[in-house]
This record gives sequence, structure tokens and C-alpha cells, in this order.
Amino acid sequence: MQVPSPVVRFSMSNSNSLLAIGVGSGAIGIVDILCRKVVRIIDGAHRSSLTALGFSPDGKWLVSADDEGLIKIWDLVTNSLIDVIKCELHCISFCFSPNGEYLATCHHGQKSIYIWANKVWFTPVNALKALPLDYVPEDSLALPVLRNLENEVQCSVEEVEVPMEIACENIQKVKQVEGLVTLSGLAPSRWVNLPYLDVIRERNKPIEPARKPKTAPFFLPAMSTLDGFEFEKVNVGDDDVERRNVLMAKRSVLEIESSFAQTLLQASDDADFITAFESLKWMSISTIDFQIHILPERAVSSFLKMLLTVLRNHCDFELVQAYLATFLKINRNKLWVSCGKDDDLDKTLGKLADELKKSWEEINRLMLHNASLLQWIKTALL
Repeated sequence: MQVPSPVVRFSMSNSNSLLAIGVGSGAIGIVDILCRKVVRIIDGAHRSSLTALGFSPDGKWLVSADDEGLIKIWDLVTNSLIDVIKCELHCISFCFSPNGEYLATCHHGQKSIYIWANKVWFTPVNALKALPLDYVPEDSLALPVLRNLENEVQCSVEEVEVPMEIACENIQKVKQVEGLVTLSGLAPSRWVNLPYLDVIRERNKPIEPARKPKTAPFFLPAMSTLDGFEFEKVNVGDDDVERRNVLMAKRSVLEIESSFAQTLLQASDDADFITAFESLKWMSISTIDFQIHILPERAVSSFLKMLLTVLRNHCDFELVQAYLATFLKINRNKLWVSCGKDDDLDKTLGKLADELKKSWEEINRLMLHNASLLQWIKTALL
């Protein structure tokens, strides 16, 4: 392959078949060694001689440095300049961390290694704006100074907070789009373990709980006998036993109605169901599990209608899945017994199953489509 001027630098990407070649005129070319084809040419990339050249770990960025102290970052996908760093001393070598979070540089006349953080990894950057090829920052970045302390072997580094210049376009956040399913945005710890909370509690129980020593009361009733003294036995009357059995029977029939259950029972339209769901959404995971456990039988249909309403609004998809899985795990026996007897419950279950199938088919279609596009972008030749 013939180049217009002598080659001064070249670098091979570790993630693909691209070879970067820097020539004496300051131009940079990207060659696909498998196809034997030039895929990118950056004319006038540098005005002076190149001192370093290399790829990012994923092969999407190219970093070049010259003897004027400029370090330029190029986006190979869009063939554009996205960032320029101007240093007082020119860079002679650099290396990325394995995942691309940090960039280590060495500079002329310095014995130190300088670490730069990749701002794209640590701050939300929606889109990188292309810079002109002749863009040069006004001020040079002052590198941290390494100095030896007198009468000490150790060294200290002066910390200098250097802002990283990345120009990005402000993209307005898109609200709920009709027909698309959205997630709640809550942390996974707020919902992902909800269906398995009982298993987690059982697993976290101690194997042998601490045993309390048996202590007798300070005074024990005693009576005198021919052989000495013996403790009196407390006789439980038949009336007390019968009264206790009645209380236990009433307690098993009694159902506790929490404020959430009352809100569900009083709900009459979609707005009321959304209000009930929002109140449940901001509870802790243990409180949500408790609310579902103590849900009265006459509120079962209302709970399912609440989930159906949220599904139709295409919001909080993962929360609905977690709440429904927990509800079915706890109340499956009630639903099995009521099947065919409660027409309203049967209709609600049918509508909920249809809506779940419809939502998941749409998500699955988009997810597979996006996954195939991402795989193609990662493996496609530029």
C-alpha cells in the first residue's frame, strides 16, 4: 500500500481488524487489514509531527498526540473530532484502562504517569458534539507536579482539579410515548427481591437461635403434705378453655384492613386505582410484602384491577410484574378456589393475562430488534 508521505506512527486495534497509520503530513488513515481497504482518512489531523497514536479498548475511538502538546480524540463511527486536550508538555505515550474508564499518559521530560478520567463513563452525556478539525483550546492544562520532600523518601503529589472539556448537545427528555412501555426507574432493590422475600428471610434465619434459660417465678404457690411441701398446680377451668377457643376462632375469621386495602375497596375509576398504586409504589419492600399478605379476600379483584389499569397506561412495567408475581404466590389458593365462582374475578384475570401478553410481545420484539442492531454495530466492519 502506497501512502502520500512517510509513515511516522501506526497502531493496531485489539478489538477489530483496524490499523491506524499516521504520516508525516499530519494526516491519519484507518485501514481494514482483512478487506485490504482504507475505511477512514482524516486529512489535516495535526499540523506537526505525531508523537503517539492508539485505539480505545472497544475500537470506536482513536487517540492521537503531537509535539505541540495536543491530544485529540476521534470518533471513528462518525469520523469526527470529539475532544482536544492541550498540555504544556507534549505526550509521548498513552494507554487506556481495560474498560476505557481511564487514560494514562506520559509527557516529555516528566517521570510521572498522569491519569485522566473518561467523563463519558462518570457523567450523563447524551450526545457528543463534533469539533472543527483546527480546534485548539485557549489555555493549556497544568499537569500535577511531583516533588520530593526533604529528608523523606516518600513523594507527594499536588492535586489539581482539571475540568475535562467535552462539548455535548442538550437533548430534551422525552415523556411517555403512546404505545411504548416504560419502566419506573426505581432501584432494583425496591422490587427485584419482592417475590422471593420469604425465601430470603428463611435463609437469613440463624441455624440455632439463642436459647433463653428457663427461669421460675420468684414466688411459687406451695401446699403442705405428709411428705413435705409440693407446688400447687394451676387448674384451668372449662370456661376459660372455651373462651380461649372462641377467641381463636374469631381471630381466624377476622381480616385486617389496612389503609391501602381500604383505598382499593373504595376505588371506582382508573384515577383511584392509579392513586392506590402510587401509594404502594413508594412503600418499602417489606411493607409491600406485608400489604399483599394481609389483603382481604374481597379486595383481591380490586388489586388485580389496579395492576390492569397501570398496565394499560404502559407505566411501571417491572413493578407490575414483581407485584403480580408476589400476589399470585401468596393468593394462588384463593384464586384456585374462586375460579368459576366469581365472574368479576374471572373477567379481570382474563383481561390482565391478555394485557400482559400484549405488552410483553411488544417489549420482546423491540428488545430483539435492538439487540440485533447492537450486535451488528459491534461486529460490522467500518
